[in-house]
Amino acid sequence: MSRWELLAVMVFLVFIPMLAGLAVLDHNRAEGLKRETRRSNVQLAASQAQDAWSRYDDAINACVRGRELREQQNANNEIIGRLAFIVANVLSDGAIDQLEGGSPGRAAELRASRDQITAAALRLRPLTQPVCSKVIKLPAVPRPGS
Repeated sequence: MSRWELLAVMVFLVFIPMLAGLAVLDHNRAEGLKRETRRSNVQLAASQAQDAWSRYDDAINACVRGRELREQQNANNEIIGRLAFIVANVLSDGAIDQLEGGSPGRAAELRASRDQITAAALRLRPLTQPVCSKVIKLPAVPRPGS
């Protein structure tokens, strides 16, 4: 066997196991990357699901608070309307008194004020209550932990 043939055999004996080892290492590294990618995708999906449900819960809570505020405003509007009609009656009685007292100008002012207050009271409308479950859409992902 010549020197070059011996060198070629030695090179193959050294490089073939080394190439096989590199192939195994590369395969293991690729599998590890795939595993890590799957794990990070699962974590990302769980995080996105948690965020979606957190936003949904916040929106529902805000809607419920809005309903409570609308209920209070409707009650306030009812009280304001009743008070406005009481004041309108007082102004109407005052206008009658002013006419009987000989002040038709002042009576006209009182009637105009009465009409403005009555018109404003009639413009008060109850605020509509949204149905929170219909207004706010459920997240498309299942709730984590359930």
